[in-house]
Amino acid sequence: MASTQEPNTYSTNTDASNGGVGRSGSEGLHFDLLVCLLGVVGLVGNAIVLVVMIGGKKTRRQITGSLIINQSLVDLCCALSVILTYGYNMKPMQRYDLRGREALCYLLVDKIMLFTLMNASTYSLMVITTERYLMIVTPIFHRNHFTRQRALLLVVLAWLAAYLWTSSPTLPTKFMDENGQCIPFVWGNVEAQKNFGITYVTATFFVPILLFALAYSHVGWVLRKKTVQVGIGPNAPGPETKLTRRQVNVTKTMVMVTSAFAMCWTPNQIYYLLFNLGYDLNFTSVGYLITLFMSFVNCCINPFIYAFKLEAFRQGIMKYRQYLPSRCKPDQPHLESDDTATSHM
Repeated sequence: MASTQEPNTYSTNTDASNGGVGRSGSEGLHFDLLVCLLGVVGLVGNAIVLVVMIGGKKTRRQITGSLIINQSLVDLCCALSVILTYGYNMKPMQRYDLRGREALCYLLVDKIMLFTLMNASTYSLMVITTERYLMIVTPIFHRNHFTRQRALLLVVLAWLAAYLWTSSPTLPTKFMDENGQCIPFVWGNVEAQKNFGITYVTATFFVPILLFALAYSHVGWVLRKKTVQVGIGPNAPGPETKLTRRQVNVTKTMVMVTSAFAMCWTPNQIYYLLFNLGYDLNFTSVGYLITLFMSFVNCCINPFIYAFKLEAFRQGIMKYRQYLPSRCKPDQPHLESDDTATSHM
């Protein structure tokens, strides 16, 4: 939950069209438009990732590949939700007490759809981190116990946890006034609001960050040790070494993804935490809007990381060169087939 969900603890005179964040008309419109453009970038980027990754036969059969596909699907839905939510902000309805309109209050004004998907992205990344940790640190346990069925169960739990964490403060704090205005996050008790806010930011940000830091620190130590033992290098032959290089590439890619998550989310979550600790913060400032925008960037940045770092994606996308005009095709050295490129993910 980004701190756009500013709790309206003291009154109900909150601008319902922007989810509790007061902004001037011109400034709000420009911000909404910029966020929508960012959502379009994320929508297109994640759609490309899904087409490429699903198109790889071996990729979609491997656990890691399936988890990356799920992550891209979550981020695609998140980018689409950004477009719908902030596009609606530019011309919202005036009344929500008519039949069928309460759903719009729930989904778009309360932003439950957007923040459910943003939390699902976080928890899905935790699932990938767990899988990478077990694969590198305890490969035998991973092979024998981390099955596709258990991976699917973790993915389902990630989506469910995201919805529960988002809906639990939304439903009881949604307020409809006598004029039919939808006013989100009206907390009747200041202490309850603060206690929940601190618990929420801990569960959806600090716990994931702690998992990422501990897991990948240990993974890095194990990989350095294995590099010495196995002799990973650009000229090291043999299928065992090649398998290790593949795993190292995927793991390094996911380290970059989690690092991007930390950079995108930290300013906004620190802001939200300080607010719940009692600091008098300005939710109309340019600085705050920058932190909010950065949190939305997290839905859009992963395709660029995959294009830069993930070998399976880079090799998979080369299959689509045939659809480009001949003058647009990049000169590339011979790459492995799809089966070889993704069989070790």
